[in-house]
Amino acid sequence: MSGVYGLAAEIRDPRGWTWAALGLMDGTRGQPEIAEALRRRFPGLTSASGMRLVEQLIATGYIEDAAARIPEELTTLELARYERNQAFFRMVDLRPGLGQWDAQLSLKLA
Repeated sequence: MSGVYGLAAEIRDPRGWTWAALGLMDGTRGQPEIAEALRRRFPGLTSASGMRLVEQLIATGYIEDAAARIPEELTTLELARYERNQAFFRMVDLRPGLGQWDAQLSLKLA
């Protein structure tokens, strides 16, 4: 797997803002709540800057949406059968905005 370009990334985080934001992205808060929590934790960070940081992290494709829709077109059996495919496609296709099952669904509908 180490031969897959884009599999990992290094983020410079001299002030600790990114690490803190990632820690807050646990599925219990929305983007505005994360930005506000960052502002409270780091007085030098504005809410707008916190929101931009969150948006930039999401844009990298490394952030997964825990509330992502599971396509109705895939049966329970198919979800179980293609779970490893889904994990692979999610790992190598970091384009933001895609659902975790979009690649598998495209294959089924082809």
